[in-house]
Amino acid sequence: MHRLTKRDESLLRVVLGSLLDGVAAVDAKGTLLFINDAMARLLGFRVSAELPDLCLLDALARIEAFDENGRKLALDERPLMRALRGEPVVDAALRMRQPAQGREYDVLNSAFPIFEDDGTVAMAVIRMRDVTEQRRAMQALRVSEERYQYATLAIEAMIYDWSLVTGQILRTDAIEKIIGWSPREMEATRAWWLSLVHPEDIEELVSSRREAFEARAERSEAEYRIRHRDGHWVHVSDRFLALYDPEGKPLRVVGSVVDVTREKAAIQALADSEQRYRSLFENASDIVALLDTEMRIVSINPAVEAILGFSPASLEGRPFSDIVARETSLQPGTFEVEARPRDPARSVTLEVRANTLLDGRGRHIGLHLIARDVTERKLAEARQMLLVRELQHRTKNLLAVVQSLATNTLRNSTSLAQAHDALIGRLHAVATAQEFVTAGGGGAPLRALIEGEIAPFPGRTNISGPDLIVSNAFAQTFALVVHELVTNAAKYGALTSPKGKVELTWSVGQSESGEQAFRFAWTERDGPVVAIPRSAGFGRKIIGLLGQPTLNFAPEGLHYQVEVPMTELTP
Repeated sequence: MHRLTKRDESLLRVVLGSLLDGVAAVDAKGTLLFINDAMARLLGFRVSAELPDLCLLDALARIEAFDENGRKLALDERPLMRALRGEPVVDAALRMRQPAQGREYDVLNSAFPIFEDDGTVAMAVIRMRDVTEQRRAMQALRVSEERYQYATLAIEAMIYDWSLVTGQILRTDAIEKIIGWSPREMEATRAWWLSLVHPEDIEELVSSRREAFEARAERSEAEYRIRHRDGHWVHVSDRFLALYDPEGKPLRVVGSVVDVTREKAAIQALADSEQRYRSLFENASDIVALLDTEMRIVSINPAVEAILGFSPASLEGRPFSDIVARETSLQPGTFEVEARPRDPARSVTLEVRANTLLDGRGRHIGLHLIARDVTERKLAEARQMLLVRELQHRTKNLLAVVQSLATNTLRNSTSLAQAHDALIGRLHAVATAQEFVTAGGGGAPLRALIEGEIAPFPGRTNISGPDLIVSNAFAQTFALVVHELVTNAAKYGALTSPKGKVELTWSVGQSESGEQAFRFAWTERDGPVVAIPRSAGFGRKIIGLLGQPTLNFAPEGLHYQVEVPMTELTP
């Protein structure tokens, strides 16, 4: 085995001491030969100088180790012991636990044997990289962006030794994994390295190094992009330890370069995810809110101002019950709640979807709410229900009218043919009234009702009166009355004669009691001589449905008149 000179050993100690990874060397019996500060901290000491003269195996024995499956490893199964048996181990992922200190952390543990000339193990070198924060960052990313999952980042470091006296730079083989060039293919100069640095990063990199040297800084760090051999850009973290002469002139820089492309991508992905969520959050037309475990508003989007009139800033930190009915119980699920807008005269109904928020350990930390304004929908549903009930009511009334018409028509008819004609005519009158009632929405036009009934006798009738909109119930009864009068005139009265005419007039005026009243008159002229009927049939009953009419069977023609309070006509 080649023996290091003191100078080489000193240089090696400087190089290893600058690493962020923990590095230690032991002899074949496990006795500690060298350990850097990073390894000392991983073993529970502040710096390597605090370590006593002990066997590294004893120090490791006080720390429990678990593999990726959670299985506890015996000391004999750990990388250092395997290296002492001649077996190299590269980046074994372990969970370390120090029971005495209650500390747990994750490491990538490598161990390599160094052999004597006769093939026996002379010593072993162990390296540990603390990846605890890296694992935590990945876990945070998974929580924030559930769609993305990242494996643990395994980072290889390139070690370099830059002599500012000669300008030469020595680099380890790990550089090939980072940028695709092996040390044998690279120029051992800083100028060659800078030629690969991204044009947008080179000025800041050179400036930061110059400022570090001017400030005689022992340690410095820079992040920049460097071109891979295949052309793509690699993000690297470059950390170094500088050595100066007594005058403060830098002599040598020992450092490490680590590929942090994945970390950068993860950070960017998290930023992009947050930006996408923020964009949706800010521009959503529904109210989006985050509540803590006490149901206080942590954040709420601008939609709340359009829907309830509150600015988002005025609601943050306030209980959610300030903007909804106080008896509302907020639980995961979908439910409707009456809101309390800023304007107390307004009424707002919200449909709320609530989901539980969990932290990385699955613990409840609040609620995520999406609340949609369904006020118009609820009003439309109420109007629809009202219309359905009105339709049911009208249908029942109409069926009762039809039943009464059919029963009385059959009872007062002398033959089926007579009953058929009378019933068809009366049903037609009802149907005509219903058409006007349905089309009008808020009532039926009186003039149109009359014109519909006298339409079969053009030029034989005169009508006169103001335009009135009457209630649905009045329209239905009035249509039946006019139909009976028209039918009687066509069978027995003025409309049986070619010269016969009928005059229909109506008006609105004051009754004897002082109330507003509707007056309607039907007068026949130039028909056959009228004789008083011997008996009153069902038609007479229909004519008497409105108010208390007067019938005058004058020889020159029938005269019908009725007065009805306007309250019965009002829709």
